[in-house]
Amino acid sequence: MGALRAQRLNPTITAPADAPAKPTNDMTSLCRHLWDLALPTQGTPAAHYLAKRGLSHSTAGRYAPGAITYEAGRKLRLPALLLPMTQSGRLVALLRVFLETDGRKCACLDAAKRTLGDPRQSAVHLGAPADDTMNLAEGFEDAESAIVLNELSGCSAVCGVERYRDLYIPDHVRRVRVYSQHGKAARDGLVRAHPHLTANGRSLQIILPPPGGDWNDALLAKRRAKQ
Repeated sequence: MGALRAQRLNPTITAPADAPAKPTNDMTSLCRHLWDLALPTQGTPAAHYLAKRGLSHSTAGRYAPGAITYEAGRKLRLPALLLPMTQSGRLVALLRVFLETDGRKCACLDAAKRTLGDPRQSAVHLGAPADDTMNLAEGFEDAESAIVLNELSGCSAVCGVERYRDLYIPDHVRRVRVYSQHGKAARDGLVRAHPHLTANGRSLQIILPPPGGDWNDALLAKRRAKQ
Protein backbone atom coordinates (compact mmCIF):
# COMPACT_ATOMS: atom_id res chain seq x y z
CA MET A 1 0.00 0.00 0.00
CA GLY A 2 2.87 2.37 0.82
CA ALA A 3 4.36 1.78 -2.62
CA LEU A 4 1.00 2.43 -4.24
CA ARG A 5 0.59 5.70 -2.37
CA ALA A 6 4.10 6.71 -3.34
CA GLN A 7 3.09 6.37 -6.98
CA ARG A 8 0.36 8.99 -6.53
CA LEU A 9 2.59 11.99 -5.88
CA ASN A 10 1.84 15.21 -7.75
CA PRO A 11 2.77 14.51 -11.36
CA THR A 12 5.91 15.93 -12.90
CA ILE A 13 4.95 18.33 -15.65
CA THR A 14 8.26 18.61 -17.46
CA ALA A 15 8.66 15.04 -18.72
CA PRO A 16 9.57 14.63 -22.40
CA ALA A 17 6.65 14.17 -24.73
CA ASP A 18 5.89 11.06 -26.73
CA ALA A 19 2.82 12.61 -28.37
CA PRO A 20 2.55 15.48 -30.85
CA ALA A 21 3.14 18.67 -28.92
CA LYS A 22 0.36 21.23 -28.78
CA PRO A 23 1.51 24.83 -29.13
CA THR A 24 1.98 26.55 -25.79
CA ASN A 25 -0.42 29.44 -25.38
CA ASP A 26 -1.05 31.99 -22.68
CA MET A 27 -3.71 29.81 -21.04
CA THR A 28 -1.32 26.87 -20.75
CA SER A 29 1.28 29.14 -19.17
CA LEU A 30 -1.36 30.49 -16.81
CA CYS A 31 -2.37 26.97 -15.77
CA ARG A 32 1.23 26.07 -15.01
CA HIS A 33 1.69 29.31 -13.06
CA LEU A 34 -1.46 28.70 -10.99
CA TRP A 35 -0.39 25.11 -10.32
CA ASP A 36 3.02 26.28 -9.12
CA LEU A 37 1.37 28.80 -6.77
CA ALA A 38 -1.18 26.36 -5.36
CA LEU A 39 -0.86 24.94 -1.85
CA PRO A 40 -0.98 21.45 -0.32
CA THR A 41 -4.53 20.38 0.47
CA GLN A 42 -3.97 19.51 4.14
CA GLY A 43 -6.24 21.48 6.48
CA THR A 44 -8.10 23.23 3.65
CA PRO A 45 -11.60 23.00 2.15
CA ALA A 46 -10.03 20.74 -0.50
CA ALA A 47 -9.07 18.27 2.24
CA HIS A 48 -12.66 18.38 3.54
CA TYR A 49 -13.95 17.68 0.02
CA LEU A 50 -11.66 14.68 -0.36
CA ALA A 51 -12.56 13.35 3.10
CA LYS A 52 -16.28 13.50 2.32
CA ARG A 53 -15.58 11.18 -0.61
CA GLY A 54 -13.33 8.77 1.23
CA LEU A 55 -10.31 10.05 -0.68
CA SER A 56 -8.17 11.56 2.05
CA HIS A 57 -5.30 9.41 0.79
CA SER A 58 -5.20 11.26 -2.54
CA THR A 59 -2.18 13.46 -3.21
CA ALA A 60 -3.10 14.33 -6.79
CA GLY A 61 -4.50 17.80 -6.15
CA ARG A 62 -3.50 21.15 -4.76
CA TYR A 63 -5.48 23.97 -3.17
CA ALA A 64 -6.13 27.50 -4.40
CA PRO A 65 -7.70 29.74 -1.73
CA GLY A 66 -8.92 32.35 -4.23
CA ALA A 67 -9.33 30.86 -7.70
CA ILE A 68 -10.98 33.22 -10.17
CA THR A 69 -14.10 32.24 -12.09
CA TYR A 70 -17.15 33.98 -13.54
CA GLU A 71 -20.85 33.46 -12.97
CA ALA A 72 -23.62 35.50 -14.63
CA GLY A 73 -21.09 38.15 -15.60
CA ARG A 74 -19.65 38.43 -12.09
CA LYS A 75 -15.99 37.85 -11.31
CA LEU A 76 -15.62 35.63 -8.24
CA ARG A 77 -12.69 34.46 -6.12
CA LEU A 78 -13.45 31.13 -4.50
CA PRO A 79 -11.57 28.26 -2.85
CA ALA A 80 -10.90 25.40 -5.22
CA LEU A 81 -9.30 21.99 -5.49
CA LEU A 82 -6.97 22.00 -8.50
CA LEU A 83 -6.26 18.81 -10.43
CA PRO A 84 -3.61 18.68 -13.17
CA MET A 85 -4.70 17.60 -16.63
CA THR A 86 -1.59 16.36 -18.39
CA GLN A 87 -0.58 14.96 -21.75
CA SER A 88 2.67 13.00 -21.91
CA GLY A 89 3.77 14.58 -18.65
CA ARG A 90 3.01 18.18 -19.67
CA LEU A 91 0.41 20.12 -17.74
CA VAL A 92 -1.96 21.60 -20.31
CA ALA A 93 -5.12 22.35 -18.30
CA LEU A 94 -6.55 22.38 -14.79
CA LEU A 95 -9.74 20.84 -13.52
CA ARG A 96 -10.98 23.16 -10.78
CA VAL A 97 -13.55 22.04 -8.21
CA PHE A 98 -14.94 25.18 -6.56
CA LEU A 99 -15.82 24.68 -2.92
CA GLU A 100 -17.55 26.03 0.14
CA THR A 101 -15.36 26.36 3.22
CA ASP A 102 -16.76 23.11 4.64
CA GLY A 103 -15.77 21.12 1.56
CA ARG A 104 -19.13 21.02 -0.21
CA LYS A 105 -19.24 21.98 -3.88
CA CYS A 106 -19.81 25.70 -4.26
CA ALA A 107 -23.54 26.39 -4.23
CA CYS A 108 -23.28 29.79 -5.93
CA LEU A 109 -22.09 28.33 -9.24
CA ASP A 110 -24.16 26.66 -11.92
CA ALA A 111 -21.33 24.12 -12.33
CA ALA A 112 -18.80 23.70 -9.53
CA LYS A 113 -16.35 21.72 -11.71
CA ARG A 114 -14.73 23.85 -14.39
CA THR A 115 -11.80 23.37 -16.73
CA LEU A 116 -9.17 26.03 -17.33
CA GLY A 117 -7.01 25.67 -20.43
CA ASP A 118 -7.20 23.32 -23.40
CA PRO A 119 -7.96 19.81 -22.10
CA ARG A 120 -7.94 18.06 -25.48
CA GLN A 121 -6.12 14.70 -25.39
CA SER A 122 -5.29 15.15 -21.67
CA ALA A 123 -6.51 13.53 -18.46
CA VAL A 124 -5.87 13.58 -14.72
CA HIS A 125 -3.41 10.69 -14.58
CA LEU A 126 -3.30 8.97 -11.19
CA GLY A 127 -0.75 6.43 -10.01
CA ALA A 128 1.62 4.57 -12.29
CA PRO A 129 1.71 5.35 -16.03
CA ALA A 130 -0.13 2.97 -18.33
CA ASP A 131 1.77 -0.13 -19.42
CA ASP A 132 0.09 -2.34 -22.01
CA THR A 133 -3.22 -1.70 -20.19
CA MET A 134 -4.70 1.77 -19.70
CA ASN A 135 -7.35 2.17 -17.00
CA LEU A 136 -9.83 5.00 -17.45
CA ALA A 137 -12.72 6.54 -15.51
CA GLU A 138 -14.99 9.46 -16.19
CA GLY A 139 -14.20 11.56 -13.13
CA PHE A 140 -11.36 12.05 -10.68
CA GLU A 141 -13.38 10.66 -7.77
CA ASP A 142 -14.28 7.53 -9.72
CA ALA A 143 -10.68 7.02 -10.85
CA GLU A 144 -9.29 7.27 -7.31
CA SER A 145 -12.05 4.96 -6.05
CA ALA A 146 -11.48 2.40 -8.81
CA ILE A 147 -7.78 2.28 -7.89
CA VAL A 148 -8.63 1.38 -4.29
CA LEU A 149 -11.49 -1.02 -5.00
CA ASN A 150 -9.77 -2.90 -7.82
CA GLU A 151 -6.17 -2.68 -6.55
CA LEU A 152 -5.03 -0.88 -9.70
CA SER A 153 -1.56 0.58 -10.12
CA GLY A 154 -3.07 3.61 -11.85
CA CYS A 155 -6.16 5.06 -13.51
CA SER A 156 -6.75 8.18 -15.60
CA ALA A 157 -9.76 10.47 -15.21
CA VAL A 158 -10.91 11.88 -18.55
CA CYS A 159 -13.08 14.50 -16.78
CA GLY A 160 -16.27 14.09 -18.78
CA VAL A 161 -17.89 11.25 -20.71
CA GLU A 162 -17.48 13.08 -24.03
CA ARG A 163 -13.72 13.22 -23.53
CA TYR A 164 -13.09 9.49 -23.92
CA ARG A 165 -13.03 10.00 -27.69
CA ASP A 166 -10.20 12.54 -27.81
CA LEU A 167 -7.91 11.15 -25.10
CA TYR A 168 -4.30 10.60 -26.12
CA ILE A 169 -3.54 6.87 -25.83
CA PRO A 170 0.12 5.84 -26.21
CA ASP A 171 0.89 3.44 -29.04
CA HIS A 172 2.17 0.77 -26.65
CA VAL A 173 -1.25 0.39 -24.98
CA ARG A 174 -2.97 -2.80 -26.14
CA ARG A 175 -5.94 -2.89 -23.73
CA VAL A 176 -8.24 -0.17 -22.47
CA ARG A 177 -10.35 -0.75 -19.39
CA VAL A 178 -13.04 1.79 -18.62
CA TYR A 179 -14.36 1.88 -15.06
CA SER A 180 -17.61 3.39 -16.23
CA GLN A 181 -20.83 4.66 -14.71
CA HIS A 182 -24.39 3.43 -15.03
CA GLY A 183 -26.84 5.29 -17.20
CA LYS A 184 -27.58 6.37 -20.74
CA ALA A 185 -25.10 9.26 -20.85
CA ALA A 186 -22.20 6.96 -20.00
CA ARG A 187 -23.34 4.31 -22.48
CA ASP A 188 -23.82 6.80 -25.30
CA GLY A 189 -20.47 8.45 -24.64
CA LEU A 190 -18.67 5.13 -24.81
CA VAL A 191 -20.48 4.18 -28.03
CA ARG A 192 -19.23 7.40 -29.61
CA ALA A 193 -15.73 6.81 -28.24
CA HIS A 194 -15.56 3.14 -29.28
CA PRO A 195 -13.72 3.70 -32.60
CA HIS A 196 -11.06 5.78 -30.85
CA LEU A 197 -10.64 3.53 -27.82
CA THR A 198 -10.27 0.43 -30.02
CA ALA A 199 -8.05 1.99 -32.70
CA ASN A 200 -4.64 0.48 -33.38
CA GLY A 201 -5.99 -2.98 -32.54
CA ARG A 202 -6.70 -2.23 -28.89
CA SER A 203 -9.20 -4.31 -26.93
CA LEU A 204 -11.83 -2.57 -24.79
CA GLN A 205 -13.35 -3.74 -21.53
CA ILE A 206 -16.08 -1.79 -19.75
CA ILE A 207 -16.41 -2.46 -16.03
CA LEU A 208 -19.45 -1.16 -14.14
CA PRO A 209 -19.66 -0.37 -10.42
CA PRO A 210 -22.15 -2.18 -8.18
CA PRO A 211 -25.80 -1.29 -8.92
CA GLY A 212 -27.21 1.92 -7.53
CA GLY A 213 -24.22 4.22 -7.67
CA ASP A 214 -20.83 5.05 -9.12
CA TRP A 215 -17.36 3.89 -8.12
CA ASN A 216 -17.06 6.53 -5.43
CA ASP A 217 -20.41 5.48 -3.96
CA ALA A 218 -19.07 1.92 -3.84
CA LEU A 219 -15.92 3.05 -2.04
CA LEU A 220 -17.93 5.02 0.52
CA ALA A 221 -20.21 2.03 1.11
CA LYS A 222 -17.20 -0.20 1.69
CA ARG A 223 -15.70 2.27 4.16
CA ARG A 224 -19.01 2.55 6.05
CA ALA A 225 -19.27 -1.24 6.26
CA LYS A 226 -15.90 -1.37 8.00
CA GLN A 227 -16.89 1.13 10.70
